[in-house]
Amino acid sequence: MLQSVFRLLNGLPIPEDPDVDVSLDPPWLFGASTYKSPGVINHALINHTMIQLPDNLQGPALDMTDDQLRQSWFAFEQALIFSRAHFKRSHFVLVYIPSVLSMYDIQGETVSVQGYEGRKSSFALSDVRQSSLLMRKRFHEVAITQGLPMIDTTELLQATAQNQTLHGPEDWNHLNRKGYEVLTEAIMHNMDQQYLK
Repeated sequence: MLQSVFRLLNGLPIPEDPDVDVSLDPPWLFGASTYKSPGVINHALINHTMIQLPDNLQGPALDMTDDQLRQSWFAFEQALIFSRAHFKRSHFVLVYIPSVLSMYDIQGETVSVQGYEGRKSSFALSDVRQSSLLMRKRFHEVAITQGLPMIDTTELLQATAQNQTLHGPEDWNHLNRKGYEVLTEAIMHNMDQQYLK
């Protein structure tokens, strides 16, 4: 009943409707924080072994239009401007963390991406790589425009993901313990290079 009320108030279809494909719901809806079961599409080469990953993994904004991306980057920059004006005595460092699918050596021609609002969820692997590079480039541009130091953790995360998973097994939307350790290492290494010269 609560789900039906929530859906009604938010313009979502009622799940009792036989014509509704509830698999299109984002995985965070109604407490399901992530997909964790092995899927059928996404697989990666990890430690010389083909590993079946869950489908519907986070990708580098593949299902967003150019206009939506422009709006998102604009909102991000405005949030930075506001935060820096409000917290004048704080030191800001931008940290780029790649999407789940951008970290692994994904195999095959197609990937299954976590989509929202019933948008397309299947993309060419080449789209993941191209979009990931574009996201990193745009993030760098924001850092330069805002005059802020930036740490890109992609390379160390990707290198480590060649040999072990950095997500799961219970939650594939967030880094696991090893993933956070590598993320911390990437941040601290760059902080040492930038601030402790």
